[in-house]
Amino acid sequence: MIVFYRGLLLMSMLDFKHFFLERGWISLVALAASLLFCFVVFPYLTHKAFLPYDIDGHGSLGQGLYHCGTLSFYPSCESTIERAPIYPLIVLGIIAIHPDWYPHSVVVFQCLIFALTIQVLFSIVRSFASLRRAQLISLACALHPYLIWFASRIWIELFIVFLFTLLVFTLIRFASQPSLLTAVGIGLVLGIACLTKQTFLPYILIIPLGLYLLNYKKSQALLILVLSLLIVTPWTVRNWKLTHHLIPVQILIGYNMQIGDYLVDHSPSREWWLLAYKANLEPIEKEAKERLGEKSTSWQREIYLEQKALANSLSHYLNKPIFLLKKLAINAWAFWFMGGINTYYLPGLYVLFLILQGTVLLFFVEATWKIWRYDGFKNIHSLILILVWFYFLSHLPVLSESRFSLPLIPTMMAYGFGWPFKK
Repeated sequence: MIVFYRGLLLMSMLDFKHFFLERGWISLVALAASLLFCFVVFPYLTHKAFLPYDIDGHGSLGQGLYHCGTLSFYPSCESTIERAPIYPLIVLGIIAIHPDWYPHSVVVFQCLIFALTIQVLFSIVRSFASLRRAQLISLACALHPYLIWFASRIWIELFIVFLFTLLVFTLIRFASQPSLLTAVGIGLVLGIACLTKQTFLPYILIIPLGLYLLNYKKSQALLILVLSLLIVTPWTVRNWKLTHHLIPVQILIGYNMQIGDYLVDHSPSREWWLLAYKANLEPIEKEAKERLGEKSTSWQREIYLEQKALANSLSHYLNKPIFLLKKLAINAWAFWFMGGINTYYLPGLYVLFLILQGTVLLFFVEATWKIWRYDGFKNIHSLILILVWFYFLSHLPVLSESRFSLPLIPTMMAYGFGWPFKK
């Protein structure tokens, strides 16, 4: 018996050695690079740029769950409907493990998620390319400065990067081994993604429909649809009970539309987001307080703001369609190349970012054209390309800046630099 366990241990050690030498070391590079940046380089940069630690409030939402038991922007304990619940729940779990380590523990988690994303990317590339190419693409992604940049603070972006990349992997896995089990994998990842960012919601219809058109079994496509809806529905019910409005995940479309509208007629600047808020949204917030009264709840004011902001934007588009076309064109550029407020504080890094972003986009556009030209809509990869481009297009009427393109980067690198073209 002892000999058996020793043999089992030896086999496990050999398997781990093979795994590490083949691919594990790349995740170690990603983890080391991101930790080094977050805890050595980033503190130095905070003296040179405006770098708020929790700019979108997911950290304070996690604290609201921890201290108040509600999804709320702590120290307020009033429930909000402005954010999706998954990432705040993750922050809650991290805080609960050791409150004194927060917020640095969240940063460490993001670095680990980044390292895990590299393994998922490796598996994607390896499914259609050589080992060497999978290693090179994964290493390039592991050292991608824009991805590493978003590990340094409480941002949702790296987790969305992981979910989008994982969704692509589950689709490829399903295509190679179609079954109810692999369909469950797609449904689980998709449902979680929807409760992390509502941009994924249309995929609940697009993915099952795409799989059906690719001649996979109806039962498998239907299972993905039903399972993802089952995951999202409890949160929709929560929003209904709270507000008596049908809100599948969150609001903020109208809010972000108004921010995006401001950029159409104003040049980007260091304070563009603040200026947009003061010009387009602050008056609506004041109006909400006046009409609803000081005793109104946060979610009541949030709904008023959302409805009024959305109505203002849609009315403007109907009256001035040229304005909408101009916005679509500006956002098409901004989605890939507008680097946010830090562009104006760190211009050297921004130039590097433009080169990297432009290179990845150029190669991915070429890959898309060749795959669709030679293969058409005949395999899972064509569907994956549709998901990438839909994610891009869905931002254009609302608001775009380059961090919104981040979830697509690993997948774009996989296909742009890894796809084996055949004439």
